[in-house]
Amino acid sequence: MHTALTEAGEAEKKLADALEKIHPLKDAAESKRNAVNVAMAAYSRATGTSSEPAPTRRKKATGTRAPRQFLAIAMTTGSRLMKAAKSQGKQKKAALQAAVERLNEIAKKRGEELTEEIKAAIEKRAAEIFTK
Repeated sequence: MHTALTEAGEAEKKLADALEKIHPLKDAAESKRNAVNVAMAAYSRATGTSSEPAPTRRKKATGTRAPRQFLAIAMTTGSRLMKAAKSQGKQKKAALQAAVERLNEIAKKRGEELTEEIKAAIEKRAAEIFTK
C-alpha cells in the first residue's frame, strides 16, 4: 500500500512538471497563431482579396431554384385533397368540388387563375384516384 502511494505521488509530481513545461509551449503556439492571422489579414487588405474561404465542391453553382408553376402546385394539392377526402369516405363529386374551391383560393393568393385546362387535369386525376 505504501509503495502504491509513493508511486502515485511521484506520478503526480511528474504530471505537474510536464504541465509546467508545456504551458510556455502553448503560449508560444498561441502567439504564433495570432501572428499568422495578423499577417494573413494584412495580405488580404493589401491584395484586396476577401477573407472568405474558397467555395467547396459540394456547393451548387446553379443558383436558386425557379418558382414552381401553378399547374404543378394545383396537381399536387388537388391530389392530396382528393386522396384525403376518399380516405374519409366522401364521394368523388364532393371531393372534386372541395379541391377546386381550395385551388381557387390558392390561385387568388398567387395572383393567377384556375383555368379550364387545369380543371380538366384535376378531374382526370380525380377519376384515377376514385377508380382505384
